[in-house]
Amino acid sequence: MGLGNLIIEEDVPGNIISLAGLAQITAIKQSLEIRNNRALMQLSGLEQLSSIGGNLLLLNNDALQSVEGLAALERINGSFRIANDAELRELNGLQQLDTIGQDFSLVSNSALVNLSGLDSLSWIGGQFSILSNPALTSLNGLDQLRAVGEVLQIYDNPLLQSLHALEALQTVGSDLIIDQNIRLSGLNGLSNLRSVGGFLQIVNNHQLTNITSLSNLREINGLLQVYNNPVLSNLQGIDSIQWQSIQDLALLSNSALSICDVKSICQYLVIPSASYAISENLPGCSTRAQILASCDGNGLSSRPGQTNGILLFPNPTAGLVKIKGRAMNGARVVVIDASGKKIHQTKVDEDSFQLQFIPAGFYTIHIWNERYSFYEPLIKLD
Repeated sequence: MGLGNLIIEEDVPGNIISLAGLAQITAIKQSLEIRNNRALMQLSGLEQLSSIGGNLLLLNNDALQSVEGLAALERINGSFRIANDAELRELNGLQQLDTIGQDFSLVSNSALVNLSGLDSLSWIGGQFSILSNPALTSLNGLDQLRAVGEVLQIYDNPLLQSLHALEALQTVGSDLIIDQNIRLSGLNGLSNLRSVGGFLQIVNNHQLTNITSLSNLREINGLLQVYNNPVLSNLQGIDSIQWQSIQDLALLSNSALSICDVKSICQYLVIPSASYAISENLPGCSTRAQILASCDGNGLSSRPGQTNGILLFPNPTAGLVKIKGRAMNGARVVVIDASGKKIHQTKVDEDSFQLQFIPAGFYTIHIWNERYSFYEPLIKLD
């Protein structure tokens, strides 16, 4: 038997304790809403339900402990929302659910510990939101999830320690937001993620020590933001992002961050028109100039002991600077101070240029022509 919309909501407090009378329902053409029921503890009675044409909403059911009555459900064409179900600890009973056509949200379920029961879920067509679940410690149950069609947002889950259950995830169609998960120490589980169709935001994760699991991420399509992750020391893990896919960059208030010269960041920042905000990280990552001082013109590390094919000498210098290693005659030269401000421009003439009239200090020198582009640190003497 199929139905259109079905709303299950008590009119007298506590008067719905069972759904046993619904045992003949095999399909719902539109939406199923089970909401605002104080005494309903389980969904037994819906065992024959295999498909929902619209949305499935489980909202504000104070005593709901189990969804095992949905064991035959294979597909939800619309959205699936579970919110404010205070006694629901896991999702066992949804093992047949393969596809959610639109959004899936898990919001403010105060007893939800993990996502066991979603063992077959492979595709979410819309946004996937895991928000403000104070007891959630893992995402176990999402092991088959391969794609999220729109935004994936994992926000304010204070006990969440790992993302390892997301190992099958390959694509996020829009933004990926990992925000305010204060126990999350790494992004283990995202090692097979290849593409993000919008922003990548990693913010306010107070115990995040590394992002190395993003090493297979090839492209995003917007802002790359790393903000207020106080124990994150380096950006190793985002090396493989194609710099052309970054549209804006924000590296802000990461109080332990000192190593930012990964390939994707170097290649992005070398573009004069690149949009960025960089501040309040440790020296080495607090300005564009500091980062580029550790990058060569090809976006590779030029830390001490490595070479990028060009040498400025003498360094320190009182004024005249000579170039060795590349033929750069006629190349443009820009002097960038420690705050990232361009203070002087000139050109290379006979493999040298003159900085006699700039103040003493530490600078980054950008030298480029049609073929090469280099950033080199230089100390100017009085």
